[in-house]
Amino acid sequence: IAFSYQAGREDAPALCSMLCSGTSKCLGFASIALKRFGHGDKTNAVRATLLTQAAGSLLAASTLYEAEDSDIGTKRLECVDALFALLGATAHRKDPHLSLAVGEALAAYADAYSPDGCQWTYPDGYPSMPEEFDESYARELPPHAQVIYTMLHRELIANNPHKRLACAPALLALVGRAAWKCNTLPASVKRRAFVKAIYDRISEIQRSFLVLLADPKIKQLGRESCQLGLAACYGLSAAFDGQDTRLSPAFDGQDQDTRTDGTNVLNEQLLRAFGQSQSHGGSAMMETRNQQQARLGESSTGTSNAADVNVEDHLTEVGGVDGLGEAALGAFREMASAAVILNRSDILYSLMLLSVSLPVWKNSINYNASSLLGKAIDGRSGNIEEIRMALRPHMKQLIPRLLRACNDPNQQTRDQMTDLWIKLTGGGADSRTLIHTHFLHTIDTLMDDASNKLWRARVGSCSALAEVVVGRSWYDLGGGEPLEVGESVPKYSNCAAARLLRLFRVVVRSLDDVRINVREAGEMLGRSVRSLTTHLCDPSLDGDSSNDDSDDPYASNYSSVAIKEKLVTSASASTTVLPWLVQIGLNQNCQEASGFSVACLLSIVEVSRAETLQPVLPELIGSLIMCMSGLEPAVLNKLQVRVAGRDTSINNNGNSNGYDNLERLRLQMAQSTPIAEALSKCLDMLKNADVKYQKAVIPQLDSALRCGAGFATRAAAADAVSSLCATSPAAFKFTGSSTSNPTVRLLRALYYASERERGAGARDKMTHAFGNLAALAPPTSVRSLAI
Repeated sequence: IAFSYQAGREDAPALCSMLCSGTSKCLGFASIALKRFGHGDKTNAVRATLLTQAAGSLLAASTLYEAEDSDIGTKRLECVDALFALLGATAHRKDPHLSLAVGEALAAYADAYSPDGCQWTYPDGYPSMPEEFDESYARELPPHAQVIYTMLHRELIANNPHKRLACAPALLALVGRAAWKCNTLPASVKRRAFVKAIYDRISEIQRSFLVLLADPKIKQLGRESCQLGLAACYGLSAAFDGQDTRLSPAFDGQDQDTRTDGTNVLNEQLLRAFGQSQSHGGSAMMETRNQQQARLGESSTGTSNAADVNVEDHLTEVGGVDGLGEAALGAFREMASAAVILNRSDILYSLMLLSVSLPVWKNSINYNASSLLGKAIDGRSGNIEEIRMALRPHMKQLIPRLLRACNDPNQQTRDQMTDLWIKLTGGGADSRTLIHTHFLHTIDTLMDDASNKLWRARVGSCSALAEVVVGRSWYDLGGGEPLEVGESVPKYSNCAAARLLRLFRVVVRSLDDVRINVREAGEMLGRSVRSLTTHLCDPSLDGDSSNDDSDDPYASNYSSVAIKEKLVTSASASTTVLPWLVQIGLNQNCQEASGFSVACLLSIVEVSRAETLQPVLPELIGSLIMCMSGLEPAVLNKLQVRVAGRDTSINNNGNSNGYDNLERLRLQMAQSTPIAEALSKCLDMLKNADVKYQKAVIPQLDSALRCGAGFATRAAAADAVSSLCATSPAAFKFTGSSTSNPTVRLLRALYYASERERGAGARDKMTHAFGNLAALAPPTSVRSLAI
């Protein structure tokens, strides 16, 4: 009988009286077998699953029977109880997919028989559903009402977390069957008792899915079941809009809002649960639970509907306008936020459908997009490809949020949104093409979110920026002319220079963030921005050299137009970045931020041409000299002093031999650093620069000698003076012999610094530089020092 009709599309036939006795025995055997293989020592998840499927077919086929004296009704109720008992049982813990099979069996039992015009009987004395679960009331209900009532009022509020969480796939099977029938079969199925009963309780079912979704112990199967269940609620409600939605007699006490505009009510309830309230729709976590309670307490209007989702008993974190955990619903918060920004609530359901990844959903037609949503998305059939095409016009707004969510600090959110990103964009080359198409809007949005008040948004934005900015060209960033430091530029200026400086500000701000996660993301972004800056400032083009014997590093197979264009853009990038790094980046109080600035400076100096660096060489040389001691570990100075205190041997300079030896080692270390190499390159460039730039270096050296905190800085300044005396003597030719003459001031600074210097190594360098400079300084200034 079970296989003699098309189950799910036809009503079960009447069971012949001759078969009632045997069917009753089969139902009893099925109940015993379900209990035996679902619990205890003989637990067998595979057998329990197969028996569950058989029990569902058996219950559906035995719905209508003729023998009045048969105990088949009692056996059917016992079999239904055995199916409910499998939720959270030992077999379910071994195979969580058992709960989905249980739900499908219960759905087959509840929807087996419902011809047009049939009248169902309900218990006497119960005009409405009792608030507390009543076993006797449940047994007197028709199959569709019994299953829904038991699921909502007993299983979903069970104290056992295994049983409670196992209800998610089972409840999906019930709602999914109703949505599948409404979206794929003729309109007459909307009059079936099971479908109408599900629709009548759709608001409560949606709240149940939300409570399960927020549970911190929910697993992937349960989480994806809740996602599909929420989409099925929306698809079922959309299918019923405009239809006759008269309620069943037993559920006559339902809220009238569900009958008038159920789809809008579901959308508002779902967006509110995911943190998208009307007052704070721009961010899913804009206000905390305490802030929400304070706001609701001050409100003169009634109670907010947000209290309908009572999830406080299932949460371990605080946050969100509905009290939902900040990390528990991170992916859905991002989806809801994107739907609010686009003013399209249906996009939320599309994104939830695209983010499921378990293969079990692909093996059944009841859980695909067409079955759950039907034509609820833009009036189209809801298959995955059409959903993806329907969302393409909104990708400009979606891409920044999806990229940020793909780099969320929560692993669950990150994995879920990564799957959604691949399904929505296609992954690989298709994803890169989409990012490139909307690149400017993407990085502008991410840079705004990098200063968001929510630390998770800052982490995701910095990590996403680190992935998308690497390897971009000057024209990818917007092109345009270079900018000077301090020049007034609109925040959203559409030029590459403004975006590049904003990237540097984002890096410096994230490296000094109070959250360690943001600082780690800032370090990753700093490496990407440094790589981008080096690429932009490098005037050479990638490619094979046109002449292997050529000494010109910029000669290549590229056309002269491309080479000239690259020289112009590299000069623009260097002119924009170098002044900012010298004047602002190196003066940051945060050690990590100043270290990032130094690393960028070294990279730019290594690849840039002399003509590009020439305008900033004076300030650059002064900054590099000041960095010689600034980045040296402070513990070395303490070690040197302690060594001097313990060493009893005194040399001719009045210092211990250990002190002078350690000083020489420190000087050797300082001279072998990348900063020293960059300084040497800048000094080599200076000898070919204009005299005005050479003369501008002298005040910088004087300032380094007078203001430098470490002897490594003073020693580097003395070496620079000696180098300039040998290569660029014209730099010291100033008029006058008073202290207004920069050369005279530098000479005096060297004289007094060499007198005060305690270490022999640094003092020798200063004495040598003083002698070289005295030969070029005005004679009167040298005589005044000699007297």
